[in-house]
Amino acid sequence: YQLARNAINSSEFAGACFSPNGRIMFVNIQEPGITFAIVGPWV
Repeated sequence: YQLARNAINSSEFAGACFSPNGRIMFVNIQEPGITFAIVGPWV
């Protein structure tokens, strides 16, 4: 299923990981080098 869409450009998402408490997912877009913090609920 689709979780996110890159509306900035055609670069790929990379490096998804969660904060130690599991509440925030961090993802990166390779170009221009942006990191996003996405708040769930993830459960």
